[in-house]
Amino acid sequence: MNKNSIRFLMAALTLIDIIIVSIFLLILSEQSTDKKTIMGTSSKTTGDTVFEDVEMESEDSIISEPVVSINDDFQGNYRDSVLDIFQSKIIGKWVISDTMVYEFGEGGTFNGFFDSEHPNIAGYTYYLSMSDSDKPYLFIYNTDNTAMIAYELYLNDIQNIELYFAPADIYIELK
Repeated sequence: MNKNSIRFLMAALTLIDIIIVSIFLLILSEQSTDKKTIMGTSSKTTGDTVFEDVEMESEDSIISEPVVSINDDFQGNYRDSVLDIFQSKIIGKWVISDTMVYEFGEGGTFNGFFDSEHPNIAGYTYYLSMSDSDKPYLFIYNTDNTAMIAYELYLNDIQNIELYFAPADIYIELK
């Protein structure tokens, strides 16, 4: 092949590429102008959750998920789900050693080890909460809120809760 044949072949391939891209853009623009509504014009109901169809105002509108309205139904979110897991697993009596026992009641009551000066308390309260960085925490405090201790919560490989006490860098497994 000579130089002119190669140039002609390159020009022909470039022209074919331009035509293919133009056809693709034409088809894409026709589809976006034809699509003025999303999901038709009817409403669909599933249980207590109502999915309403979204109509687009113009070609420049943003396509989004269906609008969801909740009718007296709690669906929860990530934070609630994580806290529910820990809440269901933490209830019970956990014997860590002869001098360290944790007892978590269903109503938020706590009895047992608080710290080395209070190894066997009764009538304290606990609650679970999420930090701003989405870490679950356990808070145990006395009735007049003058003493409190906080643990980060983790699930280990065998799904047991581990309490992490950061000031002492200690993990306590509830098993």
